[in-house]
This record gives sequence, structure tokens and C-alpha cells, in this order.
Amino acid sequence: MLSLKTADPVPGTLAAGRMRVAIVCDLIEENWPSMELIADMLLEHLDSSAARLRPPMRPHFRRLPFLGRQVMSYNADRLVNRFVDYPRWLKRQVSDFDLFHVVDHSYAQLVHYLPPERTVVTCHDLDTFRCLLDPDRERRPGWFRAMTGRILSGLKKAAHVIAVSAATRDEILRHKWIESEKAGCDIDFERAWMDWIVNYRSVWLQNRRR
Repeated sequence: MLSLKTADPVPGTLAAGRMRVAIVCDLIEENWPSMELIADMLLEHLDSSAARLRPPMRPHFRRLPFLGRQVMSYNADRLVNRFVDYPRWLKRQVSDFDLFHVVDHSYAQLVHYLPPERTVVTCHDLDTFRCLLDPDRERRPGWFRAMTGRILSGLKKAAHVIAVSAATRDEILRHKWIESEKAGCDIDFERAWMDWIVNYRSVWLQNRRR
């Protein structure tokens, strides 16, 4: 059971004994079947008050005659829609729901436009943040790191982050305990998480695959 921080309920929903849940999905035009499956499963196990949220992708660059259907124009549209159009659309939905579940951590920048104390994000892996957690191995230009930083800061703001892999979660908590013992005080989860990813994750994965 989720124990979210106290938040003002949406009038007429909690009072009626029903929490309205918004499943915040990837843009359908990006065609991520795995993320669609997760959204479908969530909706299947929630009551009729739950709803799938996402706007249509707007073709800013693909409609330009000199760009057309090039991969570059598609990716540019993805960027603008993820960081401009989707947030602008989502802000108008906030008053209609009590709880928001972002099904894909790479969309965590949307948390900045939602009430964070009523928002949950599912984190499937940490590869999205590799350029920040391990910049020597994953070299990216400044604009890309800034974009990723925006996503990561959104993830940190969420009331809860759901880890898909219990093994990964347990390993990070174990590392947190060990490093806290060394430091003589409790280190925060974020510090333990980043330190484990940078210094230990690759070896741990190799050992698990043997």
C-alpha cells in the first residue's frame, strides 16, 4: 500500500470514497510496447475511476517541407513534445485526479508539473541517467546532460519511486547500510544509489549472469 504525503483531495472524489488515479503514459507515437503493457496491466487492476493520460504528439518539425519524415525531424518532435507540449497539456489535468502514476521513468520530467506528493514513478532501469552517474564512460553533450538532469530531478521529487527489480533495490539498500557504518552516520539513499551505480553495478550484473 502506498503511503503518500498529505495532500488536499480533489473535491468530490475522495469525499465520495473513490480515488481517481491517472496513468501517465508514453506518447503513443513513440511506439514502446513494453510501456503500453505496463499501463494496460495497471488499468486492468484498477477500478473504472482510473484513466490513461497522454496527449497526441504534435508534428512541429515533421510538417516542415525541407525536413519531412527524416529521423532528425521525428526526434526533434519527440524532444519538444516531451518537454514542452506534454507538460503544458498535463498541467490542465491536475485538478481532475488524486494520484498520478508515471509509468516510464524517462518521462519523470513531468513530475515538475504535477503535485509531487501525489505522484508515483516506475523506474525500470538507470540507463537513462548513465551520462550523469558515470560521465567518463557515457559521454554526452551539455544539452543532453541538462535534459537528463531535468528528468532525474523530476524522479527525485516524486513521493514514491517503484523499482521494478527487487534485487537491485535490495543491493542498493545493503550498500547504503555498509557505507553508513563506515561513515558513522546514516547516508541518504540518493548518495548510496549513485555510489553503487558508478562503482559496483557493472560487477554485480556480471556476477548475476554467470
